[in-house]
Amino acid sequence: GLPSRPKKAAHDHRIETYYDYFRLKSKGGVTTGTVEKSINHDNETNNRKGTGVINDPAQSSEDTLPPEVPLPVNATWRIVILMDHREFGCANNFLQMVEKRIDKYFGGKFSEITTLPSADYLYVARLISDTTGEVVDERVLDMVIERKNVIDVCSCLITDSKKFRPLSFFDAQMYKLQNCGVSQKLFLMEGDEDKNKNFFSGAKSEMEKERRLKRVKTLRIQLENGEFEGVDIICTRSREHTVKFLIQQLEHFLHSFNPKRPPTKTREQLKNYIDKQMKAPTLHEYLRLRKIPGIGDVKAMKVIMDPNLHWDKSFISPSSSKKAKSTLNDRATFWKPIPKRNNNSTTTKIF
Repeated sequence: GLPSRPKKAAHDHRIETYYDYFRLKSKGGVTTGTVEKSINHDNETNNRKGTGVINDPAQSSEDTLPPEVPLPVNATWRIVILMDHREFGCANNFLQMVEKRIDKYFGGKFSEITTLPSADYLYVARLISDTTGEVVDERVLDMVIERKNVIDVCSCLITDSKKFRPLSFFDAQMYKLQNCGVSQKLFLMEGDEDKNKNFFSGAKSEMEKERRLKRVKTLRIQLENGEFEGVDIICTRSREHTVKFLIQQLEHFLHSFNPKRPPTKTREQLKNYIDKQMKAPTLHEYLRLRKIPGIGDVKAMKVIMDPNLHWDKSFISPSSSKKAKSTLNDRATFWKPIPKRNNNSTTTKIF
């Protein structure tokens, strides 16, 4: 059911799109490694170092532009935001409120609470049957968002990871985000630590309050400076602004999605890729080394990068020391909601 495409050279066995996948699969030329390479073909981010400008995920270069396919018959593409059920907690049913608000705003089912392999929010394109209403296809759009409020940030930076010791919970989570196979990765930091009344709850001294402030401010500066490779930061003042930001991104995808060029990744492919990254031998060798007394990040990375050892030399330390440090005078630059654009808008920036 795929349209014809100019033939490749006989020696060219690269998988660039799902055309190539089916072409090689029919000849028995698809291997697991080849498919995984296809999933992430040219999928490295251009680090913006906190400039606040993200490339339009719907506008790809010619090398990565999905091929044209026939418009679906008796089915319609719909953009949906998926929200991880572990986000925000379940005590106050906040996600359920967000789900209702998004669906009401767009006049249909445009959000869903589910389990995500990485991050808290993921945008997908779903092909929905016009007759049965069933989802007949689903593709991953090129944006994931990890959201934390300033209190969460302060806590997870000093909480140990249960599955990836001796990393902190934050380091393990950021490593997964950095290696999730999606190029547009956003860390959304919600709230103002200088004005949040609960930020100092439980602090027993002024010194502890100062430490909390510096943890959050330092992390924000590190993200703005691009010290977490491939991850950009957005700061929102409140949950209300966070919801508006999520809605605005969904609006953007609705305006820019091209049904003739749907994305090629499926959610299953994304999950399998992330699982593989988190089980990679080099990562677990690094963790094993770090558990040895007297071996920190620098010594562990020296072993990994030893040219005589066959570890992945592209491996990036999940807990390398960062350069940027904050002062108590540092303040966040907050995202501001922009007016709803009209249907004739040709704006290509996300925010």
